Amino acid sequence: MIDFGALLFPNVAWSTLVDRCERAEELGFRSLWIDDHVANPQAPRSNWYEAFTTLSGLANCTRRILLGPLVSNVILRHPVVLARQAVTIENMSGGRLQLGIGAGYAPTDHELVGTAPWPRREREARFAEAVELIDALLRAEPVDYAGEHYHVRGVRLRPAPLQRPRPPMCIAAHGRSSLRLVAQFGDIWSSFGGWGLSSPELLAITKERAAALDEFCAEFGRNPSSIRRQILAGSPATTPDPIWSSVQAFDEWVARWRQVGIDEIVLYFPPELLYEPDLVNPVVLEHLRGLLLARRSGNQSAAVNGQRRATHE
Repeated sequence: MIDFGALLFPNVAWSTLVDRCERAEELGFRSLWIDDHVANPQAPRSNWYEAFTTLSGLANCTRRILLGPLVSNVILRHPVVLARQAVTIENMSGGRLQLGIGAGYAPTDHELVGTAPWPRREREARFAEAVELIDALLRAEPVDYAGEHYHVRGVRLRPAPLQRPRPPMCIAAHGRSSLRLVAQFGDIWSSFGGWGLSSPELLAITKERAAALDEFCAEFGRNPSSIRRQILAGSPATTPDPIWSSVQAFDEWVARWRQVGIDEIVLYFPPELLYEPDLVNPVVLEHLRGLLLARRSGNQSAAVNGQRRATHE
């Protein structure tokens, strides 16, 4: 069975964000994620909470659901600061952090922190150094590191993370250089497919990237199945299929992702925010609730019974 996560945008009143977080946990989502930018890239003057501060608050509102940034942004923080924030939330949440990390892409992030946009090669190099350094720092041992862009000497983070040897790292990767980082350091590979692609194109490009990841795993002597594969989907910009129109459409869409090796689909949550009301069938939401219950209980029949109830409503 495939897992489901939920991505929340931190652009609403705090009480609303807490309500959505608690709803996601009550429904049975495996993981909950927060977008990480200085401001909303599409509306920089609108409301927007900082990701790690938001996660620290949500850690106190939840008990089971895994938490993380999707993904933390190396434009905004030195790797030592990012690792320190991660360890803090990991302890606050009782060991529920999954650290998403990405190279960053939004011009508004560079603009708002006063840095010139990095050329592609520099972005790749900074990302590679940040991942390697954070991997070492999260193990709570003394770290010396001398890279082209980052330098530390004798840094040791305390308290140590509760998860050993370190919290899982979820690395966003689409090109070969970043996929190689996933094979070397990652526990989870995160992708969103791409903007404005057809469904066959999204599946084909994800299959190609998955094959490249397998290739790099062989290079590092890793079992490819040791890396969870995650797709962020469920917005009109990245999901052309009418997935919320019927149970059949939703199940067929999920099955196609499973066929290309995806272990977890992270859905924009709640879906009503991104689609016109008449495009989100409540029966499909009830079916999803049944799937989440089945995954949590390990009982496939729960999903079948949930689907039957939804179909007859």
